[in-house]
Parts: sequence; structure tokens; C-alpha cells
Amino acid sequence: MSNQYRQVGQISIDNNGNALSEEDLDKILRDKDSQATHKTTQFASDLLRSYLKQNELPVDFKNSSSEILAPVLFKFYAEMRNKKGELYKRSSLLAIRNSLARHLSSKDIIKHPAFKNANQMFFSMVKRLAKRGKGQFSTRCKLVKMT
Repeated sequence: MSNQYRQVGQISIDNNGNALSEEDLDKILRDKDSQATHKTTQFASDLLRSYLKQNELPVDFKNSSSEILAPVLFKFYAEMRNKKGELYKRSSLLAIRNSLARHLSSKDIIKHPAFKNANQMFFSMVKRLAKRGKGQFSTRCKLVKMT
């Protein structure tokens, strides 16, 4: 992307010397992530939105304060289930949490102190999955001890 566009003062210009419109700039930002990333982010935000509706909580989580959102995420992480009613696998939990962090980019739900309890619940659920056999990693090859 840096080869295609350059910043001249306050104006972005492409390689042909044309100024970029707001629409062009928005498209560049939208295209920075892969289509799979967009789908995962949309899935995670839809999942949280569905959870909020189901529990009759305010659905506008993107504009909620950290103090309001943190206890919601605390319960969401504990109660999150797939369509079969089963716990998600570890990799799915991580993908959902990271996607929510991407969606809620104005709030740092991973490192901000307001989300400490929510993150403790998240990691408790990850440990719980490991105990139930849903938290293991699969490896492509086995490690062999060298003698």
C-alpha cells in the first residue's frame, strides 16, 4: 500500500498524481484486513449482539462505556455457547475475543484495567476447556527426544 500512495501535506496522492477521495481512503482502510478477518469480526459482533438481545441488555455495545461493557463481557465469556449449546473450543474463544477487540477498537478490552475481571473469566474458561479436552493444540509432527 505504501508504494501505491503517498502523503503530501494533508492530501493523499496515488502514483498517478491524483488526489484520493474520502471514499478511496475508506476503501483502503476496509481492505487492510482479509475477507476472513471481516467475517470473523462480524460473527463475533453478531454473537455478542445476540447475547445482549437474549438477555435483554442494551445492544449498542460499541458506544457503551468500559464500565458498562466490562461486566457484560465477564458474563458473556462464561455463558458463550455454540449453536449446539456446547462450549466453544479454545481457538474459537480466542478468535471471538480478538475479533471483538478489533470491532471495539476504541476500547482496549484486552489490556484496559476496567476489563480485568472479564479477562480473568476469559482465561478461566480457556483453562476449563483444557480440562474438558477442548483446549489442546494439534501439532503437525511429534517432537522426538534426541539422545
